[in-house]
Amino acid sequence: MLPENKLYPKPSEKPQLYVFSCSDETQDESLERNLIGAKTDWALKVIPGNYCFLLNYSPPEKTLLGLFRVSSRCKYNLVKNAWGGMFPYQVKIEMASSEIRKCPLTKFSHIIVDRKSQRVQNIIEGVSVGECLKIFEESALIYPGKIKNLEKNRRVPGN
Repeated sequence: MLPENKLYPKPSEKPQLYVFSCSDETQDESLERNLIGAKTDWALKVIPGNYCFLLNYSPPEKTLLGLFRVSSRCKYNLVKNAWGGMFPYQVKIEMASSEIRKCPLTKFSHIIVDRKSQRVQNIIEGVSVGECLKIFEESALIYPGKIKNLEKNRRVPGN
C-alpha cells in the first residue's frame, strides 16, 4: 500500500519524483545499502522527503521499483566503493511503502519518457508526480526478492 495523499509534498512545495537507474548487477547493492546514485550531477537537485523510483533497465523488461523516499541531500561519493565508483552522485533512501513493488516502465512511458530523445527523465514534476504514483499504486506487483538492510530500515509514513 502506498502512502496516503496527506504525506505527499504540500501544494506550496514543488512536488518532484526522481528516477534513478540500476541494472541487475547494481540493484541489490543499491537496496542493501539504502543508497542510490547517478553518473552525472542532475542528482544534486534532489530534495529530501520527495519520492523516487529505481529503474532497472536490464532485459527482458525495464521495471520501476519503489516506492522510496529520499532521506538525504545528494553528496559526491557518500560511499566511495559503492558500485565500483561508477555512480558518484549519491543519496540515501528509505522505503515509503510497506513493501517493495515493481511495475513495467511501459506503464509510465507516456509520462516519464521524453518524446524527442526517448530517454527516461530523471526528475518528474508537477501533476505528472501524482499520475506516476497513481499508476504505480494500481499496477505494481510485490517484488519477490529479499533485501537485507532495507527491511530493517523501513519507515512507513504515519508510523
